[in-house]
Formats: sequence, C-alpha cells, structure tokens
Amino acid sequence: MTCTLASQSGRKQSQRRHRLGRPRRYETPEQMQEVIDAYFASVARPTITGLAIALGLTSRQALLNYEGYSPEFSDTTKRAKLRVEHEYELLLRDPTAKPAAVIFALKNFGWGKRQEPAATDLPPIQMIFNDGGPASVPVPGAGPQGSDRAAAEDA
Repeated sequence: MTCTLASQSGRKQSQRRHRLGRPRRYETPEQMQEVIDAYFASVARPTITGLAIALGLTSRQALLNYEGYSPEFSDTTKRAKLRVEHEYELLLRDPTAKPAAVIFALKNFGWGKRQEPAATDLPPIQMIFNDGGPASVPVPGAGPQGSDRAAAEDA
C-alpha cells in the first residue's frame, strides 16, 4: 500500500510503502510449530485460548488469522486445533469428566447431533414377485400407503 503525506496546500511531500498492521510474530511455520509442541508438552488439558497465550498472541482470533497467511501456516494452525479437539474427544471416555462441558466444547469444533430420518419419512417398500407384478408393502407405523389408503378411505 502506498501512503502519501501531503502538506496543507495539498502537494505531495513523500511517499513510502508499508504493510498495514502489526508484523507477524512468526515468520515461518516451523518457528510456530516449536512453540506449539512445547505448549502441548507442558499442559495436561490443552485449550485453544491456552494455545494462543502460549504463542504470545492477543486473542483466539489472532491464532485463526494465521490460517490465512499461507497454506503452510494454515496446516500448522489447523493441526494444532485438531490436537486440542482430540483431547476433548478423549475426555468423552473419561468417567470423571463432565460430559455436558465436553459436548459443549466439541460443538464449538463443529460437532453436532446427527438426525436420522424417521421411519415414517421413508417411502413404501416395493416388492417384485416372479410374476412381474409389484406389490406395495406398508411400512409399520407409517399409516395407509398407495392402494391401501384408498381402501381405508372407502371403509
């Protein structure tokens, strides 16, 4: 970006090129990885904010910003976040852990309740016999289907 300084009369006094914002704390992903490895070796229960603090960053968002600097930084930060997520996943098997807190943390990593379709949402099953004629078989609990519906309405 070019920054132009002007006098009160509007004439250009000087131009200089500079980057906006604070310079990055880590110039290479390898530098960052060393600190990440030291953090995981020093704590029993790693967290994303703890990781950001160990990296000397001022916020969780600053850690997430490193993902956008280059594919190498993206891989480094995503792998570190995955290690934290893995620790929470292991806590699901820990009988002393509070499951609600662990589930809440995992939801922040994108985990969620998967909804299965109900049996009533499924179409009727078609059975084909050797004589070539289809026969509609109702799904239990799904109510009248096809020609059975017409028969039920006539009754």
